[in-house]
Amino acid sequence: MKLLVSHAFKKPLLSLFALSLLLLFCSQQPPHRKIAQIALDAYYLTTDNLGNAYVMTTGHDLNKYKPDGSYSTTQNFKANGSITSVDVSNTMQINVFYKPLNKVIILDNVLAFRGELLLRNLGITQATACARSFDNGLWVFDASDLLLKKIDKDLKQVTEQSPNVRLFVEKGKTLAPDFIFDDASRVYVNNPETGILVFDIFAQYIKTIPVKGLHHFQVIGNELIYFRNNRLQRYNLRSSIQTVLQLPDTTDLLDARLEKERLYLLKKNGLTLYAY
Repeated sequence: MKLLVSHAFKKPLLSLFALSLLLLFCSQQPPHRKIAQIALDAYYLTTDNLGNAYVMTTGHDLNKYKPDGSYSTTQNFKANGSITSVDVSNTMQINVFYKPLNKVIILDNVLAFRGELLLRNLGITQATACARSFDNGLWVFDASDLLLKKIDKDLKQVTEQSPNVRLFVEKGKTLAPDFIFDDASRVYVNNPETGILVFDIFAQYIKTIPVKGLHHFQVIGNELIYFRNNRLQRYNLRSSIQTVLQLPDTTDLLDARLEKERLYLLKKNGLTLYAY
């Protein structure tokens, strides 16, 4: 009887096994569909919550592309040199930060010049990172006194500042914040050697997220999303569980981002957009 059962179920079992493998294989394939491929010499990428992409070229052009990959507009910043970061969290007030110049240039949604802020005029003499605050002011980390400072929406005065951030970094470790992000409830300050320092909207320290070696990231909902070691990774801010997102192309990548059902892959020779 045992032998008969074995023979009777041998083929169905094999078929079930093969089907399981097929389903597993299919489930692991990334649901990516290429939307556009844009040729350009680039070194910096960011995206806004509408799905627009902003790319800085080696010729110091800031190019804006729509979610379908079509060209939108360009602004040239050759006179200022290489940008440090571009904050597009408010598409009507885009902030372009230049660390070497200790300066922020302000643009509108078509990248037209709207003004500039010389941080030294507010007593900030060595800004290393800058980002928009939830109420359209600015967050700046000032390395001259190791403070996280908030500038009001009129960009005229510092209204909040943290304690000395050195207090929250392990002794002997480098303190060199290079990126800030405000999601309207928390302020994330990236310090590559020790992780991401988290503050409340009043610049009071909460905790450090132990994800190290980054230079920029996204916070979408409860997930920290970042590109590192040629992989796009997700870190759940509640559970601390990390997952890796499969990419359709990993050759010579400079950066990768997710935004508004889009995947963006940046290489030196161009930007590719996928439906995600």
